[in-house]
Amino acid sequence: MREVGNLSLRRSLTAIAAAVAGITFAAISFDYVLTAYEYEADRINDQAEFAAAEVSKLVYARPDTWMYQEERLSELLTTITPASTLASHTQNLRIFDRDGALISEAGVPAQTPTITARRPVTDGSAVVGMVELTESVRHIWRHGIPVGLTGLGLAIAIFVVLRVLPLRALLKREAALEAAQRKTQEGEQLLRLVTDAMPVLIGYVDSDERLRFVNKIAENWYARPRAEIVGRTICEMLPRALCDQIRPQMEMALSGKPVTFEQPATYPDGIARRVLGSYFPHIAADGEIQGYFALVEDVTAQRETEDRLRQAQKTEALGKLTGGIAHDFNNLLGIILGNIEILRDQHSEDPESVKLIDAALNASLRGGEMTQRLLSFSRKQALTPRAIRVNDLISNTAILLHRTIASSIHIETVLAEDLWPAMVDAGQLENAIVNLSVNARDAMPDGGELTIETANTEIENDMATGGADGLAPGSYVIITVTDSGTGMPSDILNHIFEPFFTTKEVGKGSGLGLSMVYGFAKQSGGQVKVYSEPGEGTSVRIYLPKANCDAATPTTDQPRELDSPTGRGEIILVVEDAEDLRGVAVAHLQSLGYTVLQAGDGRTALAQLQKRSDIDLLFTDIILPGGMNGSELARLARARYPNLRSLFASGYSRNALAHQGRIEEGVRLIDKPYRRHDLARAVRAALDEPTDLRESA
Repeated sequence: MREVGNLSLRRSLTAIAAAVAGITFAAISFDYVLTAYEYEADRINDQAEFAAAEVSKLVYARPDTWMYQEERLSELLTTITPASTLASHTQNLRIFDRDGALISEAGVPAQTPTITARRPVTDGSAVVGMVELTESVRHIWRHGIPVGLTGLGLAIAIFVVLRVLPLRALLKREAALEAAQRKTQEGEQLLRLVTDAMPVLIGYVDSDERLRFVNKIAENWYARPRAEIVGRTICEMLPRALCDQIRPQMEMALSGKPVTFEQPATYPDGIARRVLGSYFPHIAADGEIQGYFALVEDVTAQRETEDRLRQAQKTEALGKLTGGIAHDFNNLLGIILGNIEILRDQHSEDPESVKLIDAALNASLRGGEMTQRLLSFSRKQALTPRAIRVNDLISNTAILLHRTIASSIHIETVLAEDLWPAMVDAGQLENAIVNLSVNARDAMPDGGELTIETANTEIENDMATGGADGLAPGSYVIITVTDSGTGMPSDILNHIFEPFFTTKEVGKGSGLGLSMVYGFAKQSGGQVKVYSEPGEGTSVRIYLPKANCDAATPTTDQPRELDSPTGRGEIILVVEDAEDLRGVAVAHLQSLGYTVLQAGDGRTALAQLQKRSDIDLLFTDIILPGGMNGSELARLARARYPNLRSLFASGYSRNALAHQGRIEEGVRLIDKPYRRHDLARAVRAALDEPTDLRESA
């Protein structure tokens, strides 16, 4: 079309230029001919007047015979018409009498075209004859050739000016316009490319609420091609409920005010989303509001991630709180347990007293188990991870579960044949499986199916969820415990890992089972995922990292011997800031045959060490008042007495203390609360430790 337009433009300019040039050439030539003709006509008329006057003089002189004076007339004619003139202009001069008869003639016949002038000959009162002068005007055309050439040149110049220059200018303008259009098209294509690449809905709505621009996301959300969207109103494209929902925001944008909002929305594609929308008014230079720009983002996944992060932060905060509580409670339990054991020794001969004391002792031990669960949730319990054959552990645990879980519940294990070994604490994993199985039992009061499965999985970079509750890329062993019980709604799922949260009746659950499983899995470098719906049962999936070494078959821990190794007269310095707990430790050690010194802080202990060089063992709490902790005290003491042995005690786990930099790797540590036989064994092992091993530690 553009080539056809250019050809038509060229033809039009050519026709106009040719017409103007032709008119110019014709005007110049015609003007010259007309002017020259008028000039020659005037000259010939003047000559004819002159000839008539001369003949009239002859008539005056010879009124009766003038027409017979041929010789005289011939001379007269020769005088009137010079030879040069005759040669140049081919004139012919003739004299007629009154009756029109030719009397005399001079010159040569004039070549056509000619100009003829006639003038009367008078005798003063009457016309007696006539003079006729005829002259050729062919010389006008001959002399007009230069003028015609000049006019032709001017016409050509005009043609060039009117044809070539405007065409060039128009073509240049056309080229510039085409270049501008190309740039505009390239800009539009780039804008389209950019907006289509953005993961948000982008659109422009005019003042009539009609969509004038949409990107690819809009096509997907509206479930229509772009051609069917542009030109239609918002309410024609959206469900009526959604249109009514965003009506206030649309009106605010069309009033000239930017607006941002967040709300749930279901677009024509049928997907329920949570969207974050922003409308920006389009205000012209004169202040008129022409429409608004719409930017709508799907923030569903972002909000879900934020909710998970808040839940993880909440869980982490609860973990720190419960860890601190567990530490303080361990100190209290240590005092209670120690004094109960002393009372039991003192009343060992009284069965009734022993029965009461044993009940208190068992309650204290259960309290110790609860603190371990709290520490497990806070990921601060001491773990002994090793490569474990998980299938063997589950098989052994299933035997126990068959004996303890009601016969109305069918237990099935589905174990992967090529299961990788897992790097995990076997005892804690067994506790976790038992906890999950007990929860499954409680969710199936009328019986059901309990399935324990194992599998291998690889978490790739694009699959790792990352963040506070995610899994790092790598190889994992999955243990899945599934029941066919009552299931859980989403509001309960959001709280199941919180300590002390339980749906069981008062007295039937501590609310620490799942929190312990969660803390154990996280501390082991894994994760716990729970899937549940009301009436559909629950599936708990534990991810544990794959071990990179050969696995050992887990064995059932043998009951520990409760004998208490005694002392051999060694001197022990006990450093503990809690006076009651320090008194219990001193009493236990003295009853075991040791000589005991005591101090309430690090500086007091250093003072005693400076006074005595015969101290065999430093038994100190890690956390001490006065700015010096147990590790610093032990380093200063060994600097003075290299052979001095050390034993540490703490309500925190070894992992937590090592992470905080409060304990060196490899040192001896006894966890609070400890019983007398635990203390006896730890002290004896520390005293019997070879010096070279102690120095290497």
